[in-house]
Amino acid sequence: MKKAYLIFSLLFGAYHLSIAQTIFWTENFNNGCTANCPADGYAGTNGVWTVADIGVQGNVANQFFISCAENGEPVGQCGAGCGNNATLHVGSVPCQFCFFCPNGDCGAAYNAGPAIFGEDPTTDKRCVSPMISTVGYSAITLSGKYMEQGQGTLDNADFEYSTDGGTTWTTIIIAKSNNANCSPQGEWTAFSYLLPATCNNILTFKLALRWANNDDGVGTDPSFAIDDIELSVQVQTAPIAGLSTPIQSFCDSTCISFTDNSTGAPTSYLWTFTGAVPATSTLQNPTNICYNLPGVYDVQLIVTNAVGSDTLLLPSYITVNPCFAPVVNIAATDTFLCEKSCIDFFDLSTNSPTSWQWTFTGASPPSSTLQNPTNVCFNLYGTYDVTLVASNASGTGNTTFTQFITVFENPAAPSVTQVGNTLFSSPAMNYQWYLNSNIIPNAVQQVYIATQAGNYYVVITDSNGCQAASNQVTVTSMMDLPGKDLYLLSPNPVHNLLTITLYHALADKAMLEIYDVHGRMVSSMAFANDQNSMVVDASKLNSGIYFVRVLTKAGIFTQKFSKH
Repeated sequence: MKKAYLIFSLLFGAYHLSIAQTIFWTENFNNGCTANCPADGYAGTNGVWTVADIGVQGNVANQFFISCAENGEPVGQCGAGCGNNATLHVGSVPCQFCFFCPNGDCGAAYNAGPAIFGEDPTTDKRCVSPMISTVGYSAITLSGKYMEQGQGTLDNADFEYSTDGGTTWTTIIIAKSNNANCSPQGEWTAFSYLLPATCNNILTFKLALRWANNDDGVGTDPSFAIDDIELSVQVQTAPIAGLSTPIQSFCDSTCISFTDNSTGAPTSYLWTFTGAVPATSTLQNPTNICYNLPGVYDVQLIVTNAVGSDTLLLPSYITVNPCFAPVVNIAATDTFLCEKSCIDFFDLSTNSPTSWQWTFTGASPPSSTLQNPTNVCFNLYGTYDVTLVASNASGTGNTTFTQFITVFENPAAPSVTQVGNTLFSSPAMNYQWYLNSNIIPNAVQQVYIATQAGNYYVVITDSNGCQAASNQVTVTSMMDLPGKDLYLLSPNPVHNLLTITLYHALADKAMLEIYDVHGRMVSSMAFANDQNSMVVDASKLNSGIYFVRVLTKAGIFTQKFSKH
């Protein structure tokens, strides 16, 4: 027997749009059977199929069935049980010691052995189509869908065809279908194979499916299943022109390439590039088409094949801009900042740069290739340069902005001392007191008299706007203000005159200070050397709570009074 071996080519996707397929023979095996209908003797719309034994058969050899036990699912889907679409497939026959499929035909699931208790599944069979006429047809494509696994070449299916009515056969080796995503069912897979010219224009053409397996007990389902077999020929149509290019807007003196996207298998091309050098081309994909002068230009493509031609005109398809090298300019969210501050930079360069290289002296990160870098941090005080190199197709601009960034040194952290509920900050320019991490409105003096228990700290700001925070101190209670037993305030509340009387032991060189509730000093005076009392005119004070702070050699003492 003549036997030539060819590789079965699997093609996924559509045919070329200009190529229409005319189907002249098809078989879908829809016999309405649910299981155990042999393929031998199946009468399809084109005639009767037969099954022939090739070589030695076991007494429970696998068989070709036509039924919906292996349903014909769409391409890309996994195999499934009985539906409404019967297929031709290889399955096991009824057997006494078959544990998986004792009644036979469980779809594309075969008996791989081993042979036990006298039941041998060795198989080698050919399922043959009726006679097919290909008279009047050439360039014939065999296509359909299938699934197949088995065991390499030991348990295996192949296509065969005969040009002499079945006397000799030529084998087409079938690639295994995907099983990884559908194990053990297998995945329905499309196939398309261009038959050789020997199959053209004859009356004695036949197709066959051959399956063979041994009895070694090794193999993987699915065995083999096929559906929707078609024989078709290509009918060519006129082409449809299409094109693309990587860019459509660019600088003058730029050269670009064009790509043919036409459908319909053109055999000749005529390009017209208005305003370009060269102005025309007959290549399928012209390259190095140069536009040297600014303007807006049309592109035209005419494509032709044996059937006809098509013209595509794209008005104003190309825009050529008058371009120069970038002129570099930059900006930043801030150019005067404090230590450990981060800012953003912005490219203000003209002439449309396409690439950037920033250098930030003294910063982290020290460089960037972004157009607008963000979060650039300066951790040490000083003055720093910034450099930007900006490029486009016409050239490069490079500018260093000297001492562009000024970083001020942060002030030293202030210290807070506490005497009772009176808090003192070290000298600075500006103060802001906080209670429990919340800002205290109008508490902007060096001294703050606490009016409630909690955790206090102060933030100082210098003339450059740089800040530092103090240590935190805790005021525990407002119930007993230190010093209330060491001097007297009367009357309290007061309307006009407030008398402060000290014990004599405290009067020597004592100072008196009065603060409002915001910590602002409203009065300051000294006790006379021979006096232990003092009268203060409170008539000009606004109504509210005030604190009298007495500074003595023995310490600093504070009391509260009310002004009506």
